[in-house]
Amino acid sequence: GLDYARQLVARGEHRTAKLILANAELIGRRAVGLAAYIKTELPKEKHTALEAKLVAVSEGVAQMKAAIEDKKSLTAIRKLWLDLRMKSRDLVLSSPDIDFQEVVYATRAISDSGDITWGHTRDKYGPGSDILIKSGLDPTEPTRSLLGDKLGLGHIRGLDLDFDADKVVFSYLKQPKGNGSEEWAHLYEMKIDGTGLRQVTISRNNMDIEPCYLPSGKFAFISDRPNYGSQCAGAFPQDNKYMQLYTCDANGENLRSVSNNKDIDRYPRVMENGSIIFTHWEYQERHLNQTHSLW
Repeated sequence: GLDYARQLVARGEHRTAKLILANAELIGRRAVGLAAYIKTELPKEKHTALEAKLVAVSEGVAQMKAAIEDKKSLTAIRKLWLDLRMKSRDLVLSSPDIDFQEVVYATRAISDSGDITWGHTRDKYGPGSDILIKSGLDPTEPTRSLLGDKLGLGHIRGLDLDFDADKVVFSYLKQPKGNGSEEWAHLYEMKIDGTGLRQVTISRNNMDIEPCYLPSGKFAFISDRPNYGSQCAGAFPQDNKYMQLYTCDANGENLRSVSNNKDIDRYPRVMENGSIIFTHWEYQERHLNQTHSLW
């Protein structure tokens, strides 16, 4: 529930009952559309349970409207909204598309900036990071560590699960001295049971981050290997070299520059048709902290 509350606060929609209700009504509309889709995928004997969950969401929206009409406190309205989010979560988890019971994810310290141009910067995140597997989709279910202290103090700079779900590729920046480390981020791969850790890329002067698997068995990733910097101050004053899209073989060899843009490419992922989708930032009337276009 805490993550749901953070999402509402991040958008500033927690400030008034009107804003909270608008979000609740959006949840209700999405629930109707999602239930219609799930219904086409579920056997008929499960439709009654699905419809009951949709009714629970609709009733949650109605309860919020009634509470606002009765001039209930803002705290009471927020509690009703959080209850509505949990009801909608029950509906989402009814989807047959959610056919897994484990989730792999990474932890790291909070960034000191949302500036997308700081992909290269070594001390954007503080040390302290791990790769974890959560068993079950309930918040109370246990987790287990995969990486632990195998690479020493540092942090994750991107993670992806392979297509057979038996390996992960990730970027790791070692920080043996804490923030401001003179180390560089490299790509690593590890089996999903935590064994077989190996380093994929290495460079004494460049950062390789945000990797993903390609259907060919290669990796796509982001790197500052072009070695040129931002227009506003340049690479050396800012320690801010621009990041571009690269690929390499599974053993780290045959590195290839895929993009050679004037500005920054980040966060590559593979689409179902085999294309790579990524974010791109252009140095034209774009705020550093805003969401950027998909290319």
